[in-house]
Amino acid sequence: MPDWTSDFEARLAEGTSGYLDEQVFLELIEQYLTGGKTDLAFATSREALQQHPFSVDLMCSQAAVLLELEQPEKALEILGHASRISPGELDIHLLQVETLIELGRSNEAEIILSPFLQEGSNEDLADAWYFKAMIEEQRDQWQAMHHSLERAIRYNPGFQEALERLWLSTEMLGNYTESVSFYEEIIEQDPYAWQVWYNLGHAHSCMEDYEQAAVAFDYACVINEDFEHAWRDLGEMYLLLGQFAKAQESFLTSLQKSDSEDVDLLVKLAEAYEKNGQRDLAVETLQRLLTQDELHDEAIFRLGCIRVLDGRLEEAISLLEKAVGLNAEREEYYIALAEAYFQKDMLPQAEFCLNRALELAPEQSAYWLQYATFLFKHGSLTEALDVLETAIDQQYAPQLDYARIACLFKLGKRQEACQELCLQLADDYDTHQTLFDLSPELITDPDVISLVRAFRTEA
Repeated sequence: MPDWTSDFEARLAEGTSGYLDEQVFLELIEQYLTGGKTDLAFATSREALQQHPFSVDLMCSQAAVLLELEQPEKALEILGHASRISPGELDIHLLQVETLIELGRSNEAEIILSPFLQEGSNEDLADAWYFKAMIEEQRDQWQAMHHSLERAIRYNPGFQEALERLWLSTEMLGNYTESVSFYEEIIEQDPYAWQVWYNLGHAHSCMEDYEQAAVAFDYACVINEDFEHAWRDLGEMYLLLGQFAKAQESFLTSLQKSDSEDVDLLVKLAEAYEKNGQRDLAVETLQRLLTQDELHDEAIFRLGCIRVLDGRLEEAISLLEKAVGLNAEREEYYIALAEAYFQKDMLPQAEFCLNRALELAPEQSAYWLQYATFLFKHGSLTEALDVLETAIDQQYAPQLDYARIACLFKLGKRQEACQELCLQLADDYDTHQTLFDLSPELITDPDVISLVRAFRTEA
């Protein structure tokens, strides 16, 4: 459309807007709404209805503006007037349903909606089932809401709002396997539905199927190159898959597509640089980020981790202590700080941090192993054995069992250690390297080598 806005706004301010066609008014209102100029959209709709007082489309447009302005009662009033002029207009009824949902009057909304759930164009049916889902969401009927959204999407695979709400209901219900089947069905119907590919990626990600998640996110990016969130999530999958060059490429593309420089995204980019061996670029990125947000705890943490790798331990400890001070609920911060303390021979501080990490994340077997390794290497063998037995009681992780066997050998409980090693090799041969990582001298122990060789033959 021609750019009416400047001229119209000037005349509106003077109180002499002049006559405009109904369609021009509708496009102006839509433009103002899209641009977040809600007050101007309302002023335009009011002027439009003065010139076209019987336009049902303009009444609906003004009702939509009133909903944005959180004035649902006024929106309902004008929609009632519109329905008297044009009783069979679907758009009016759907807006009435939306307004009644906003007012919490779901029973009235359902009565108005029910005739429109069986017949109509695919787009109209998609809208109707979407609003039915909104009613069910208001009633906390998550399963029913989920199915209604699926019906809406079957009618309109490109229905972005419905797909976004469907993902929320999927997270509430945790039905990721079912959602994968549904999204694959919709993709067969419409292979270019980029939001469906995006949701499919999230479902695979929640099932820890990162390769399939990356494939799905990649399709979303190819179909909609400007979909910044898909590029970001694709980068996340590449990080988890250890494909760091691809991760940094995806994060850089996401930054290019973004309206502003997202500091959280810069942290991810720095992580990809670091893991790809490009520490200088990682440091440069983090320092750039910290000029924008000097208290970004994750950026400070990542910079501290790099300084540990560089052997700049005093700087690393200062940074990691600052990260912990800013966010004391991140167990990985304590683990990194423990490592820095350990390398600096500050053993009580290291032990405190390991304990704190376990308090925050007792389900992490790697932290239990790290704590036991710390005690083991500093001669606290009984304490290390106690830690490992506590961990083994809580979860299954073969590395913990092999570490416990190493403790038994070190404590001189040789017969028990050999018996346990025999059982553990039979149960999980592939993880036996943990035994030698913790106690390298066992590599030359004839009994240990004999058992390992015996089970290697069987494996």
